[in-house]
Amino acid sequence: MTSQGDKPTPAREERWTPDLLVLRERMPREAWGTLPQGSLPGTWIAMHDSLRSGQDMLERLATHWQLKLIDAAAFRERALPLLQQHLGHLHGHHRLEDTHYFPQFRSIEPQLAKGFDALEGDHGALHGDIDALEDLARRLATQDMQSPEANGLIQQLAQALHRFGPSLRQHLLDEEDLVIPLLAIAQNHAPPNDAA
Repeated sequence: MTSQGDKPTPAREERWTPDLLVLRERMPREAWGTLPQGSLPGTWIAMHDSLRSGQDMLERLATHWQLKLIDAAAFRERALPLLQQHLGHLHGHHRLEDTHYFPQFRSIEPQLAKGFDALEGDHGALHGDIDALEDLARRLATQDMQSPEANGLIQQLAQALHRFGPSLRQHLLDEEDLVIPLLAIAQNHAPPNDAA
């Protein structure tokens, strides 16, 4: 199984302390490509890859507008439905994690609780940015595209998308460091402990 989840970003600074990475030592990123498709850890990676892809598409559209490869009306027509879908996906994913998965993970692996607390904190910070993106999208949806304000509004949205991307990508990587090994080990997709 190939995924972006297999490849940490270059120059990535490790967020987690060694005590939070104990399961990743047993099931490192390099082994995630062997996870069965359809398994919960494989599905989690696919979900994150979908979120990365949506963000990448939005950032490409923003760059195309900034380079004047598309006009304001084309940007709005393409970006707003994609942004609505992407942000809805993020809302649903984070709600499921915060209310269902993270509480279960804390029970299964109590030593990782402070990591899941930090990830929930990330959700709060990310949702502040998501709220700002939703506000810009609402304003753009009703904006007269011939008005002088239209270009300024699109520029604000383009900049906000580019600022949001790195935070989202880092959060997904950080989350995977805790969640994927936990799920893989729980579902017996990891090598035996003595093979680590």
